[in-house]
Amino acid sequence: MVNDLCSFPVTVTASADFTEIDFLDQSGGLTRILFHFMEQDTLSANGITLTGSPYATTVVLTFDSSGTVVSAIGTGVFEDIPLPNGDVFFSAGRGELLGRPIVLTPDVGVSGDLGELCAALTP
Repeated sequence: MVNDLCSFPVTVTASADFTEIDFLDQSGGLTRILFHFMEQDTLSANGITLTGSPYATTVVLTFDSSGTVVSAIGTGVFEDIPLPNGDVFFSAGRGELLGRPIVLTPDVGVSGDLGELCAALTP
């Protein structure tokens, strides 16, 4: 359940397949993980369900020497959802994901209109 996307709670479910590549330093310590996702999301609220189109995203997690994640950068498509009015909520670009539970809009790139998305989930 996401409470800060619209003025009402939105349930987001995802189905994803991914490839993981781990990067190690010379002593075998994990320094970075690269994930390549093929994902499809469904958003639901107020009895309305919107099913997105499949999209591709790459996420790179970077670790400090103690194994703590210090950044999580997503690059690619963040969301691709056909709307009932014929428009598409489409977001793509690059964004810091660390500390953000759901990211539908990038920090840099093209962002879909959240107002239009929320309106599509309003009866």
